[in-house]
Amino acid sequence: MRFINRAFLACLLAILPVLACVSNFGGLEEWWSGHGPVIAHQSFPANCSLCHTTESWQKLKSDFVFDHEMETGVALVGAHADAQCLRCHNDRGPVQNFASRGCAGCHVDTHEGRLGQNCESCHDEQSWRAIGQIAEHGRTRFPLMGIHAATTCDRCHPGIGSGNIEALNPECSSCHQADLAAATSPNHVAQGWTDSCDRCHLPTTWSGGGFRHEGFSLTGAHRAADCEACHVGGVFSGLGDQCADCHLDEYSSVSDPDHVAMNFSQTCDNCHSSNAWLPANFSHKGISSACVDCHLSEYNATTDPNHALEGYAQTCQDCHSTKAWLPANFDHSGITSGCVDCHLDDFNQTSDPDHIAEGYSTECQDCHNSTDTWDGAVFDHNGITNGCVDCHLDEYNQTTDPDHDAAGFPVLCQVCHGTRQWQGANFDHNFPIDSGDHKNFDCIDCHTMPSNYGAFSCTHCHDHRQSKMADKHKDVGGYIWESNACYACPPDGKED
Repeated sequence: MRFINRAFLACLLAILPVLACVSNFGGLEEWWSGHGPVIAHQSFPANCSLCHTTESWQKLKSDFVFDHEMETGVALVGAHADAQCLRCHNDRGPVQNFASRGCAGCHVDTHEGRLGQNCESCHDEQSWRAIGQIAEHGRTRFPLMGIHAATTCDRCHPGIGSGNIEALNPECSSCHQADLAAATSPNHVAQGWTDSCDRCHLPTTWSGGGFRHEGFSLTGAHRAADCEACHVGGVFSGLGDQCADCHLDEYSSVSDPDHVAMNFSQTCDNCHSSNAWLPANFSHKGISSACVDCHLSEYNATTDPNHALEGYAQTCQDCHSTKAWLPANFDHSGITSGCVDCHLDDFNQTSDPDHIAEGYSTECQDCHNSTDTWDGAVFDHNGITNGCVDCHLDEYNQTTDPDHDAAGFPVLCQVCHGTRQWQGANFDHNFPIDSGDHKNFDCIDCHTMPSNYGAFSCTHCHDHRQSKMADKHKDVGGYIWESNACYACPPDGKED
């Protein structure tokens, strides 16, 4: 049940102040003898089962519920909602006496009065942990930032529990002597770096991203490098800040291209980034010749087409741009033959139609008359009067108006089509559809079964009554009412 009857509650409220319960608190319903002796129950209801279980006198029923706000007008929030009843309602006296003293009525002032009685200025009802102290600390000489903001107060102020928050030295070394002594890579003490830690370190972390390298920004691969890689022998002063000051050996040993021979600038960051030596980004701006001085290996290694074998000029700029090798723009002007010398792979790989299987000539220029693209080839059909389907089977299979395959059209393309284009086919239709009333009919108007163009219907369109037609044809021998009979009588489309 949610609530016990109000008479019992009134009685219970009257005696709770003198309850010094004996509960071993695993929850709100258990008692612990350490809180005091059990009080007399003379004023309690005689029905013990309202509160107690049969397991033990010291354990209340789990469904014993008391609506504190409704019955007393005081809402229990935060940690107070989970507190044991007898922590407040015990034999020390009426709870109202203690409530009137505020927090101090129940909670021992660990600050011993040094911080006043206004506990709410630092604490709330959720926990004892102080709140808003980071903002408060911002008014001091040492605002809390980075890892300091997540550090517990007693790490720096060990006496804070008793209210002893003495002024501290804001210098890093006053707290971080142990870290200073442990710093051996490099050895801070040996270098004399014993104060002003914030010259190099940030309040986020001692190492990695928290290190501030003054005078030379550590980016890319430099960030991950060991200090000793640059500061050999523990020398941390007098080093240059130019790339060549450290990387002159790399500059001198590069052979592709040879930086020394080509008199490249030693300002490495013109081409390289701090992430890695490669890929380099060389500015070709203004370079319009002598590409082969750097790119001879690319020239010799090119096989599609083979530049060396074909005797291509080494003036790379004739075809290539300074942005990328591909796409190259080869000037075909004046080239009217010999295409296959460079384009044999293209010939062999063509499948629509398959040039090899069809035995096409390797004289590419016979059909491909553009030097800009392979597409748009014009094949000379002159003299070809049969065998179209050898090349055009795909067109036959894909035709849907009408569907050649479904209708069973012959694969003798030349019966209807010319050699110039597929459209404008000339189909020999015995029944006249080029003139008269049937001119411009769609196939489906008469051939109502698209899968069988041998079938047609006349009667579905010509509105004749069967009885009237039977009477009209009574003198016609073998007359029947069906379309084939109609077509057999006037095959030219004209009524006799």
